Amino acid sequence: MKKIIFLLLTVFMITGCGNKELDIKKINDMIKTDFKGSMKLSNNELEGIYNIDTSVFKNASVYVDKSSNNADVYAVFEVKGDYDAALLETEYFIEQYKKSWDQGYFPEEVKKIKNSEKEEYNNYIIYVVSDNASNAVEKIKGCTK
Repeated sequence: MKKIIFLLLTVFMITGCGNKELDIKKINDMIKTDFKGSMKLSNNELEGIYNIDTSVFKNASVYVDKSSNNADVYAVFEVKGDYDAALLETEYFIEQYKKSWDQGYFPEEVKKIKNSEKEEYNNYIIYVVSDNASNAVEKIKGCTK
């Protein structure tokens, strides 16, 4: 039994299983398909609206609902260099995003935000607010090169 486990671990290490690079284009295409009525925020919008420093990201793909009465957000931040700085900026984005919905005008949307998912995956930080956020995170992680 120990030999089998060792062999499996060796195969996973050689093939790089679990250490895959995400394909941002595939992610963007998947979000456009799954998140109808969404728009991608530019770095200027992220900096202006949420006051985050996007220079710490190699790529920031953040999609929000165009209508402003749906709290769904799909965000994938690819870290450029300093992981801790990128994590800090991501946390600040999440905090600002949650504050923007704190008015309580849409109680069902506030509930979604409370059930949001944030996951660190290799060199990426993923944040999703949706009815099935955990499923969305798994779909994003499945978009590999």
